[in-house]
Amino acid sequence: MNILIIDDEHELLERLSSVLTKENYTVITAADGQEGLDKLWDERYDLVLLDIMLRTSTVSKCCKRYAPPVCPPRCLCSLPKGISVTRSQG
Repeated sequence: MNILIIDDEHELLERLSSVLTKENYTVITAADGQEGLDKLWDERYDLVLLDIMLRTSTVSKCCKRYAPPVCPPRCLCSLPKGISVTRSQG
């Protein structure tokens, strides 16, 4: 399973990558939104872990990359405590 982690917090990237690699997942990391988008266009991923606090354009471009009819992966977004998100079409 190929997993892409996009987050601008280096320590979090390292920890997640380490844990998932030990579980025999193939992990690719991106330290910012643009790097993440570049990697997203280069390869298909089964799972994308995305920091939703990155620039809005980055998040929406990532979501559009996997919009139907392409088979979308599961996308998990990290949020700081106390922040809520409503789902919107687009």
